[in-house]
Amino acid sequence: MISNDGGIFQRSGLNDSAWTMKNDGIGAMEVWHVAASPNINHQLSIGTQDNGGLDADSIGWYNTMGGDQGGLLAYDYTPSNYVYYLSAGTRKSITPPGFFTGFNIPSGASYYTKIAFHPSHRDLALIGHQDLWMTNTLGNSLPSWTLINSVPDALMDVVISAADANIAYHLTTSSLFRIDNLLSTPVVTELALPITSYFTGSLCTVKNDVNVVYLTLGYNVFRSNDQGLNWTDVTGNLPNHDITQILSDDYNSTETIYLQSGDRYTDTKIFRKQLTDSLWQDWTGNLPTVATVTDMEMYNDGSPNSKLYVSTMGRGVWSCDLYDTTSVNIEHPFQEDLGISVYPNPATKNFFVKNSHSKEYTIKVFSTEGVLQYEQKSNLSLLTVDCHSFSEGTYVYLISSAGITNHGKLIIVK
Repeated sequence: MISNDGGIFQRSGLNDSAWTMKNDGIGAMEVWHVAASPNINHQLSIGTQDNGGLDADSIGWYNTMGGDQGGLLAYDYTPSNYVYYLSAGTRKSITPPGFFTGFNIPSGASYYTKIAFHPSHRDLALIGHQDLWMTNTLGNSLPSWTLINSVPDALMDVVISAADANIAYHLTTSSLFRIDNLLSTPVVTELALPITSYFTGSLCTVKNDVNVVYLTLGYNVFRSNDQGLNWTDVTGNLPNHDITQILSDDYNSTETIYLQSGDRYTDTKIFRKQLTDSLWQDWTGNLPTVATVTDMEMYNDGSPNSKLYVSTMGRGVWSCDLYDTTSVNIEHPFQEDLGISVYPNPATKNFFVKNSHSKEYTIKVFSTEGVLQYEQKSNLSLLTVDCHSFSEGTYVYLISSAGITNHGKLIIVK
């Protein structure tokens, strides 16, 4: 038996060349990046160290390729629900399930390639790792790309405005650009940076206000209310650690921003701030302190199914609810993947608990008033729960195993 950064492996004998993974549910996977489909709840993809690429749905995780997969991942909004492995320059459709194919990526694939999409214009995308390219034919088998901004520096981030697909922002290691008239004849304008020395940088826009854009440079956060012409420093109480990512909650009625602070050499934390808050809130909760947060992603449709996901280098993928409207007291926002899932959701006559590792666990189901409706201890690989006695409505389930408790919402319809 040996261990490495891919996990724990066992070989039966000296002459047996076949190794068997023996992690047995230990959440120790080193994940470089995570991507969540904006169209399909529970549809995730991750790129890992040594364990390849994996996809997840409401049932469980599936390996899709081997080796190291350290490049960025992304899902688009097309009906095919393509997932992109940007460092490989390939993508595959989820609906229907497809194979990895090229998508005519311009200027070659790179670990630093970034891509941006828009929900209202599903064939629109921007891509680059230095020069910036655009397509309006993303759904084609081989999209055609047009160069819209040629620069000498590496691209750090690119976003299309959530409020207006005619506007985009493009950050490099030394410059910031706004692109107007994106859907017809793009016009590129260089914007003044609030500071000129930074090692990391990221961008996000706000769906409810076309004029608002956020910019992170190093450990500083800036907000503009005039499309990047002027900037206000909103760093506030954040620690002096480089910010690696910033996201906006498009469905919250109050402007709400999440960011990821720190790297493998410093404490990594998640922070949240609403426009009405004077300080950033530490949203790290019970995320493991021994593993670096490597990526942050949202599935957000404005419903109780909406989640914030983070990947870690050594403790797998974690999630928390964006909108927790129940009265059940959940101590921490983030959860570790136990390999146990509940489906279908919504459920009618029955729901099932899939136990991928056949470990012993306890499931409890509560009403939104906190009244226990169901409790069962099991080690079955598939537990069937009869929900005829449940009234129609929303419930909260808690699944506990090996000292870890996860939770989720379950909807019963009649």
